[in-house]
Amino acid sequence: MDNRTGDRLLQWFRRRRTLRAYSSYWKQTVEQWGDRRLDEPTPSEIKQLVASVEANAVQRRSSRGGGHAAENLISALRCLYNHAVDDGLIAEKDNPARKVAKPRRLPSTRSDLGGEAEERAGFL
Repeated sequence: MDNRTGDRLLQWFRRRRTLRAYSSYWKQTVEQWGDRRLDEPTPSEIKQLVASVEANAVQRRSSRGGGHAAENLISALRCLYNHAVDDGLIAEKDNPARKVAKPRRLPSTRSDLGGEAEERAGFL
């Protein structure tokens, strides 16, 4: 197995929880960069991929404009590159995902039901 992005992902992420949490983001990464070496993508290219994922995020009623998708993609890439650093495939200073800031989380849109509504629902 060589240092291609797609090959390394399969090798490193056999743990179910990690794979389940990040699999859709790694799939997109492999589609974009699967044949490239781990040390080839730049922070600018990561930002371009993040923008693409954010723009194409599934829109649901509770959607926040793809911000969570962007945050999760960066987390997935940081996980990938942290493993590459740990295995000595790249130096810490060459980790491109570390150089890309996560988007700020928007304030929650959730609110309480209010006293009367909580009473009717049996919470009080």
